[in-house]
Amino acid sequence: MRKADKPQLSARAHTPQALLPRGFSPKVLALHLSRMTAMPRLFCTLLLLLASLNCRAAEPAALALVSPEPAQLALLLYPEAAQWRPIATLAAPSPARFEEIKWLLRKHYLEQLPADSPGESADCSFITRALYEQNSTEHFYQADINADGAPDIIYSGTAQCREGALSLIWYGASNGWFSGQVSRSASEILLIKMQPKAEFLDYMGGCCDDPINVYTTGERQQVSARDEVSTYLKLPSNMSPASGVQTAKGGVTLRDTPERLDQYDAGASERYVAAMFGNITRRYLPGASLQLLQRHQDAQGVEWLLVRMQEGSDFLAVHSPFAVSIGWVEASCLQGPCSGPDFNSTGQ
Repeated sequence: MRKADKPQLSARAHTPQALLPRGFSPKVLALHLSRMTAMPRLFCTLLLLLASLNCRAAEPAALALVSPEPAQLALLLYPEAAQWRPIATLAAPSPARFEEIKWLLRKHYLEQLPADSPGESADCSFITRALYEQNSTEHFYQADINADGAPDIIYSGTAQCREGALSLIWYGASNGWFSGQVSRSASEILLIKMQPKAEFLDYMGGCCDDPINVYTTGERQQVSARDEVSTYLKLPSNMSPASGVQTAKGGVTLRDTPERLDQYDAGASERYVAAMFGNITRRYLPGASLQLLQRHQDAQGVEWLLVRMQEGSDFLAVHSPFAVSIGWVEASCLQGPCSGPDFNSTGQ
């Protein structure tokens, strides 16, 4: 081909604009290129995010602990009461019957009331509030408690004129009225067993800065079991029943929660006028006897036991800011020597 026959490119043909497809401008090209280079960065960012989520999912979840409702804890402490009736399931007296007997309930209550009762004063009267001011049968129930064929009237609810709860039973008579006998307890009835003899599972919540709740079972005037529980006790969601009575070969530290918290608490110590360390309620020498109630394994694989300390072990308690019988202990302490908190330092 002769030199004159070679295709001649204009000066414009050597510019970027000449190399672009028709309709494309340099600005459009720059936009596409920026998107193409951004895609790998976006993809890497997504991979890193997914990896982060997977790592977080693999981390052990924080210990979820909750304060139990009184009825929930009552059944853990006394599983034999699982078939008892909740007090709220008992029938209430009819409105007509209630109106008919109000005056008599008040009369018998005041006749047997101790002279120094804080529930009755010129400023506040429990019986007046319960019978007349709330103007309903709420917290009043009707049942034959002593199986004599005569219906009895039960009250279980707020004490009205003071902190806490109150439960009363007016025992019925064969003539359709009442014998005049009234039983009284500064507690709330949670569960009741009617036959062959009426038994009650009662709860008395700590009030007025009292850090201890009390649970009892038994007949109305004869308690057969009693447990003191810290108001700070908490339970995890993953527990399983445990049973049996064991003697600890190591020192036992009773705690409010299934975790090791041993730091000296200056604020709590001042509040309760006792040396408070973390979640510790009592510390026992080796040889303490305890009943197993529930079992829990934490995220680190440590096994914990919810236990009831036996009465005969009280003389082994070497640190007892709260005189409670229920709490958590490390299972390993039952089998051998177990390191405890350092009571020789406040950490300050």
